[in-house]
Amino acid sequence: DGNGTDDFSVPSTGQIDPVLFLQILKQTVVSIQLPSDIEKTLLQKIDKAISFITKDKKEKAILLIKQFVAKLEEKEWGKIKTLTQEQSNILVEMIGSLVDNIK
Repeated sequence: DGNGTDDFSVPSTGQIDPVLFLQILKQTVVSIQLPSDIEKTLLQKIDKAISFITKDKKEKAILLIKQFVAKLEEKEWGKIKTLTQEQSNILVEMIGSLVDNIK
Protein backbone atom coordinates (compact mmCIF):
# COMPACT_ATOMS: atom_id res chain seq x y z
CA ASP A 1 0.00 0.00 0.00
CA GLY A 2 3.01 2.25 -0.32
CA ASN A 3 3.56 2.87 3.39
CA GLY A 4 7.04 1.32 3.43
CA THR A 5 6.16 -1.86 5.32
CA ASP A 6 5.65 -5.35 3.96
CA ASP A 7 1.98 -6.16 3.48
CA PHE A 8 2.51 -9.84 2.68
CA SER A 9 5.23 -12.43 2.85
CA VAL A 10 5.13 -15.05 0.12
CA PRO A 11 6.90 -18.35 0.83
CA SER A 12 8.86 -19.95 -1.99
CA THR A 13 6.94 -23.23 -2.11
CA GLY A 14 6.51 -23.23 -5.88
CA GLN A 15 2.72 -23.09 -5.60
CA ILE A 16 0.44 -20.14 -5.16
CA ASP A 17 -1.65 -20.07 -1.98
CA PRO A 18 -5.02 -19.06 -3.46
CA VAL A 19 -6.25 -17.35 -0.28
CA LEU A 20 -3.07 -15.29 0.03
CA PHE A 21 -3.27 -14.50 -3.67
CA LEU A 22 -6.85 -13.25 -3.29
CA GLN A 23 -5.83 -11.14 -0.30
CA ILE A 24 -3.14 -9.57 -2.46
CA LEU A 25 -5.73 -9.05 -5.20
CA LYS A 26 -7.92 -7.23 -2.67
CA GLN A 27 -5.04 -4.85 -1.91
CA THR A 28 -4.55 -4.32 -5.64
CA VAL A 29 -8.24 -3.44 -6.11
CA VAL A 30 -8.05 -0.96 -3.22
CA SER A 31 -4.90 0.62 -4.66
CA ILE A 32 -6.64 1.34 -7.98
CA GLN A 33 -8.91 3.81 -6.14
CA LEU A 34 -12.15 2.96 -7.90
CA PRO A 35 -15.45 4.57 -6.94
CA SER A 36 -16.54 3.10 -3.60
CA ASP A 37 -19.53 1.18 -4.98
CA ILE A 38 -17.44 -0.59 -7.61
CA GLU A 39 -14.62 -1.27 -5.16
CA LYS A 40 -17.11 -2.68 -2.66
CA THR A 41 -18.62 -5.02 -5.30
CA LEU A 42 -15.21 -6.31 -6.36
CA LEU A 43 -14.07 -6.82 -2.76
CA GLN A 44 -17.27 -8.71 -1.94
CA LYS A 45 -16.68 -11.06 -4.87
CA ILE A 46 -13.11 -11.67 -3.74
CA ASP A 47 -14.25 -12.33 -0.16
CA LYS A 48 -16.86 -14.80 -1.44
CA ALA A 49 -14.18 -16.59 -3.50
CA ILE A 50 -11.97 -16.81 -0.39
CA SER A 51 -14.89 -18.30 1.51
CA PHE A 52 -15.47 -20.93 -1.19
CA ILE A 53 -11.77 -21.87 -1.25
CA THR A 54 -11.54 -22.21 2.53
CA LYS A 55 -14.62 -24.47 2.43
CA ASP A 56 -12.92 -26.56 -0.31
CA LYS A 57 -15.54 -25.52 -2.88
CA LYS A 58 -12.94 -24.84 -5.55
CA GLU A 59 -15.31 -25.17 -8.51
CA LYS A 60 -17.61 -22.49 -7.06
CA ALA A 61 -14.59 -20.26 -6.42
CA ILE A 62 -13.37 -20.72 -9.98
CA LEU A 63 -16.83 -19.90 -11.37
CA LEU A 64 -17.03 -16.75 -9.26
CA ILE A 65 -13.53 -15.71 -10.29
CA LYS A 66 -14.35 -16.27 -13.96
CA GLN A 67 -17.47 -14.09 -13.57
CA PHE A 68 -15.24 -11.41 -12.06
CA VAL A 69 -12.95 -11.59 -15.09
CA ALA A 70 -15.90 -11.52 -17.50
CA LYS A 71 -17.09 -8.26 -15.96
CA LEU A 72 -13.63 -6.76 -16.34
CA GLU A 73 -13.42 -7.90 -19.94
CA GLU A 74 -16.93 -6.60 -20.73
CA LYS A 75 -15.74 -3.16 -19.68
CA GLU A 76 -18.90 -2.90 -17.57
CA TRP A 77 -16.97 -0.79 -15.08
CA GLY A 78 -14.81 0.79 -17.74
CA LYS A 79 -17.80 2.86 -18.87
CA ILE A 80 -17.33 4.88 -15.71
CA LYS A 81 -13.83 5.75 -16.97
CA THR A 82 -12.16 4.76 -13.71
CA LEU A 83 -10.63 1.44 -14.66
CA THR A 84 -8.09 1.84 -17.43
CA GLN A 85 -7.41 -0.88 -19.98
CA GLU A 86 -4.01 -1.42 -18.37
CA GLN A 87 -5.53 -1.82 -14.89
CA SER A 88 -8.13 -4.22 -16.26
CA ASN A 89 -5.43 -6.24 -18.03
CA ILE A 90 -3.36 -6.47 -14.84
CA LEU A 91 -6.32 -7.78 -12.85
CA VAL A 92 -7.30 -10.26 -15.58
CA GLU A 93 -3.72 -11.57 -15.78
CA MET A 94 -3.46 -11.94 -12.00
CA ILE A 95 -6.77 -13.79 -11.83
CA GLY A 96 -5.85 -16.06 -14.74
CA SER A 97 -2.76 -17.19 -12.85
CA LEU A 98 -4.88 -17.89 -9.80
CA VAL A 99 -7.44 -20.01 -11.65
CA ASP A 100 -4.65 -22.08 -13.21
CA ASN A 101 -3.28 -22.82 -9.73
CA ILE A 102 -6.60 -23.61 -8.05
CA LYS A 103 -7.48 -26.43 -10.46
